[in-house]
Amino acid sequence: MATVFPTKVPQAFANIGIREHSVMEATIAAATADRTTPIFRCPSDGVIHSVSFVVGAAVAGHATNTRSIVLANGGAAGTGTTALATRMLTVANALAAGEAILLYEPTTPLAVTRGLLLTCLNQKEGTGIVVPEILWMIQFEGRK
Repeated sequence: MATVFPTKVPQAFANIGIREHSVMEATIAAATADRTTPIFRCPSDGVIHSVSFVVGAAVAGHATNTRSIVLANGGAAGTGTTALATRMLTVANALAAGEAILLYEPTTPLAVTRGLLLTCLNQKEGTGIVVPEILWMIQFEGRK
């Protein structure tokens, strides 16, 4: 089934300074193929200051059977794949439960337009690994 994204975005949070938006992404089984999940739709023109995530359980990582977590600019349709940041879940990049990982914080905040989608691409490497639920935290500042 195709994912349907809303075409109208409320302007409720425009021009109110930096706000943190949070969303949960469901657990991904090791055998699950690559998956794209929309994590944020910009409610107005503005800037993205940072994107962080926290996992609900520890992830040990693996050298070859793993996953890459890719933050992408999905564009207005959510189909764009321009990578903004990547975290490969190897042994060296193991995650502790509840540990906040700052995935993306550009020197100059990323300018975005109303309706743009940020997506998480979970890419399977080898036979993959389980990735528990992820809490995404997006720092957004709306502009007129």
